[in-house]
Amino acid sequence: MGAGGDVLECGAGTRLLLERIARFARSAKGIDLTPGMLRKAQARGLDVREASVTAIPFPSETFDVTCAFKVLAHVPEIGRALARWAG
Repeated sequence: MGAGGDVLECGAGTRLLLERIARFARSAKGIDLTPGMLRKAQARGLDVREASVTAIPFPSETFDVTCAFKVLAHVPEIGRALARWAG
């Protein structure tokens, strides 16, 4: 679905999925709240930044695909995050 497109992984962590996504996407970016995890991902050359799914630091329609694996259940304000992207 994201092949050749721009993909954002929310809750990117240290790299595991984002590294795979980067193999087939035109661009692959990630956000996460944990600075230590982000440093590890950046050390591997991945484009990640510190941010929450409730305050994604990119304009709407920047990405063709946005994904999150095992993340959304840990977001207390999930209703606010979903409303931002649904509208």
